[in-house]
Amino acid sequence: ELGLDDHSIDLLVALSRQLGNALANALAYQRVKRDEEQYQRMIEASPDVMYTALPNGSFLFISPQVALLTGYAPRDFYRNPSLWLSLVHADDKKVVLGRTTRLEEAGDTIVSEYRLIPKGKAAPKWVRDELSLRRDATGTVSAVTGVVTDVTRGGWASLGGLQSGDLILRIQEEPVA
Repeated sequence: ELGLDDHSIDLLVALSRQLGNALANALAYQRVKRDEEQYQRMIEASPDVMYTALPNGSFLFISPQVALLTGYAPRDFYRNPSLWLSLVHADDKKVVLGRTTRLEEAGDTIVSEYRLIPKGKAAPKWVRDELSLRRDATGTVSAVTGVVTDVTRGGWASLGGLQSGDLILRIQEEPVA
């Protein structure tokens, strides 16, 4: 016989509950870590640039593929929120700025195409930027999540005879079904 008093028994019961909770938390952490690693591999396997930004343009997340598209690392976009806009072709900047300033009036998804000028004065790249708006309880845009795809080959760039500004405005005004 161990001869445990009521206080010792209560202490052992509390300790075993804590150990059970710790074990459950450790298992949950392992599942979250595994899911996070799987999510990271999926993002890195995609050729597209995925991002989450605040309505003011500050990036909360931008995938590593941005370096292949622009020549700049993700950290460059975190440090300089206006870097993306500075890479937009001069003829397309007005449309991209207009899209950004009219987020509150937009639907849940905005699709636009425009040109980016990568680092080192490389040839412009046509991109398709499809973004989804996240709204808070009052309906105010709280974040923007998007995917940027390089469509230089076989995309709108192949329509050569069209003016980029007209093309972008037409695409932007069409709601996504």
